[in-house]
Amino acid sequence: MTSSPCYPTILLFPKVPRLYKHSPTGFYSDQLHRWTKSRTKHGTKKSHPIACSTGYGRILRHHLNTGNLDEAKELYIEKMTRPSSAGVVLESKMVDAFMKSGRVDDAFWVFDQMTERNVVTWTSMISGCCRNPRFLHTAVNLFVEMISIGVHLNDFACNAALGVGSSLRNLQFGEQIHSLILRLGFDCYVRTACCLIGFYVKCGSFDAAELVFDRMVEPDLVAYTTMITGLCNEGRFDEAVGMFGRLMMVDDIRPNEHTLGSVLKSCELEVGKQIHGYMIKSKDFSDGDVFAGTALLELYSRNNMIENAKLIFSKLAVKNVVTWTSMIACYHRNNNSDAAVSVFLQMLDSEVNPNEFTFAVVIAACGSHSNLTTVATQILTLIIKLDLFTSDEKNRISNAFLATFSRSGEIESMEKIFSRITSPDTVSWTSMISGYSQNNLDADAVSLFRRMIEKDQTSLIASDYALSAVLSSSANVTSLTQGRHLHCLALKIGSSRHVCVGNALINMYTKSGSINAAIDIFRDMSSHDLTSWNSLIHGYASLGMGMEALRTFDQMHPTVPDESTFVSVLFACAHMSESEALNRFDSMRTVYSIEPGPIHYTCLVDAIGRAGKLEEAMEIIQRMPFDPDLLIWKSLLGSCKLHGNIELGKVVAGKVSELAPMDSAGYVLLSNMHKQRGEWEEADEARKVMDRRYVRKVAAQSWIEIGNVIHGFLAGDRSHRRSPDIYRTLKQLSIGIKDDR
Repeated sequence: MTSSPCYPTILLFPKVPRLYKHSPTGFYSDQLHRWTKSRTKHGTKKSHPIACSTGYGRILRHHLNTGNLDEAKELYIEKMTRPSSAGVVLESKMVDAFMKSGRVDDAFWVFDQMTERNVVTWTSMISGCCRNPRFLHTAVNLFVEMISIGVHLNDFACNAALGVGSSLRNLQFGEQIHSLILRLGFDCYVRTACCLIGFYVKCGSFDAAELVFDRMVEPDLVAYTTMITGLCNEGRFDEAVGMFGRLMMVDDIRPNEHTLGSVLKSCELEVGKQIHGYMIKSKDFSDGDVFAGTALLELYSRNNMIENAKLIFSKLAVKNVVTWTSMIACYHRNNNSDAAVSVFLQMLDSEVNPNEFTFAVVIAACGSHSNLTTVATQILTLIIKLDLFTSDEKNRISNAFLATFSRSGEIESMEKIFSRITSPDTVSWTSMISGYSQNNLDADAVSLFRRMIEKDQTSLIASDYALSAVLSSSANVTSLTQGRHLHCLALKIGSSRHVCVGNALINMYTKSGSINAAIDIFRDMSSHDLTSWNSLIHGYASLGMGMEALRTFDQMHPTVPDESTFVSVLFACAHMSESEALNRFDSMRTVYSIEPGPIHYTCLVDAIGRAGKLEEAMEIIQRMPFDPDLLIWKSLLGSCKLHGNIELGKVVAGKVSELAPMDSAGYVLLSNMHKQRGEWEEADEARKVMDRRYVRKVAAQSWIEIGNVIHGFLAGDRSHRRSPDIYRTLKQLSIGIKDDR
């Protein structure tokens, strides 16, 4: 008689799994623990004589169901040494479990060990690869191999393949799957039809999505919600609301919170209020539903109904990271940075971890906070402490810091943040370049752009905004050579026809006086927005080509002009006739319903003043619906000097000095007017008053480009390291000019 085995076999408790079904933490778990312990009793894991493959399968299934994947893998490896197999069903379940837990390598390892694979196995592999962006193309290869070896497809396999096509946004691949679905007759399944709709929506092929939807005998809620969400994501809001209306007319289907949430994110306020009313009347919904409640919060937030948003927020029983972020964004959108930061702190107290989008919003809100640097530093410290984010997420947060510091003019803080980014992405480079450009540090913007090109050519290809920002800086330093190089670069990478780059090129060429080049750019652009028209009109006006500016304005239709357009139009009229200026000024109200602002009145006064009608210009100032500012008085003072009206000039100069006592313009213009009349004592007195008040005239600034290096200098500037050489050469040139005379 043989002795009993050293280790108990599964045959000793064959009925345990049935007990376990009703007691997840009961008898079976205890027995399983004793069995596992017995395997390591002597310090080594000896081969266990699994006498019953059914019992082995039950234990393996238990490990998979409870998430003990390491134990499952160990048991599977041990079983591989035995002649019996785990079975295709259980092995497929292992593949699926490993894929769902993100252990792709283990899933492939099990897949490779399998002697038999069915459609479920292949579908699990394809679905698992679809969840991981790195394996999307592998999923395509698996599906192709699956078909080539003759595996009989089912609708689940086709649905998984459509998911891969959606993730890749590969319309051609998905259309081939659609053909396969039609041939196999799976298109009659509601689930497959919904997958087809989702695929076409994600690929932007709404005509095909609508065709599939319309061919469904009875579209279900998933089909409607997929269509509505897709239309919303593509900005086709009216069509999304229309689809929602169709859903509401179906008797036996009612929207769920995801349907309502999608349409609330896209609809107008009045429609949103009606949906909110429907939610209140319906017993199926409440303001406490997270998804729909958050969408309601966003609806009221973007319509500046902050009290309604606060009420919805207070009623939400569960607040997730999206809800908190939406409330912070609500306060930020309504320029209440203190409240935004306060809600952020409440979020931290509630132990909800912020994500990169939360930080991006709260950082943006800090831009208008009274203590920006301190608050931003504390948030940065928190981000480092939490250590929650990947490198890409950290980049997004850093980019939000860059944008905030740029808007607030905190250049030093902006540079510190940028220096900490180990691998700047396209947005990082663009934010820095735009920050320099917006804060008039044009030479720094151009220099950084060159650094970007040297480090990463692909960053340039991905960013039209970086190119447009540096073009603006090149225009500001009037570097035509640099601008032409950038234009060539735009042509090379195919960005010259893009609107933002084209607008920047027009601006650059007009500022450099190359109006013909600007016109060519305008004509070559694939489309024109309001900025395109404004840039060209302003270019004509700034070069004294008033008639061309007005002709371009008259060609704008159907583009509707804005306040900036009329600034350029009225500026163009200053070089023509005062009657044209008055007519265009009046048309702002009568034709375009635009209320003129201070800058428009300044342009009108300038046009009338240049025509010599100084008293009429003064009357316009006195009739304005707001107090005249410094700019309009300076404009009239310039006209007084132009026409030698010393009496009115003294009055206007007094107004300038009253508004800006440290501004040199009033004193200098008045002194020059006296000089024109030969009143030297009065001219000297105006200068003496200026000196007694310690007013200094701002030195003129200019740039010169030598050897692709831009040098800036002021009048009388001696800060350059080669100033002695410069002034020595200047003296020699001056002597040469005098000798030539």
